[in-house]
Amino acid sequence: MTTMSTLCAARGRAHRRAEPPVRRPRPADGPDHNLLMLLIADREVRTGRTLPPGPCEDLTEEQLIAFWADPHLEPDAATR
Repeated sequence: MTTMSTLCAARGRAHRRAEPPVRRPRPADGPDHNLLMLLIADREVRTGRTLPPGPCEDLTEEQLIAFWADPHLEPDAATR
């Protein structure tokens, strides 16, 4: 018996390992995922902007708009 299991047995309970956190299933690599990665890489090179770190599925609407919006297409204040 290990020291940990001896201590747990002395306290009347079994030693249990911590369960790993539950993770959401990731989208499988496929044509859609590959196209998404290509479009994101192209946008990053063209604009110099990068997506925030983390999975694309977890990004907020504001983060996605900030990344994909093109400031050159927005009307100037003088032309409104």
